Amino acid sequence: MKQSPILPAETAAPETTAPETTATESASSVIWPLLALVGLLAAAGLSFLTFGPAGLALPLLALVPVLFGVLIWISAGKL
Repeated sequence: MKQSPILPAETAAPETTAPETTATESASSVIWPLLALVGLLAAAGLSFLTFGPAGLALPLLALVPVLFGVLIWISAGKL
């Protein structure tokens, strides 16, 4: 390790290593949100076939919080 010109060797910062990744999340915590997403998309499709374009309002409004949660999981690196 190269000695810093400012800090003495005893107080120099140690070299860092990459943290080990461990799979602490169970598969069910990933599967359930994806199943909810598929279910709400299926509900939107059935509603569209049954009621036409006006039938998309309720399933797509229900899809907003699910997609928000999925985006949070993606940004946290869990999905």
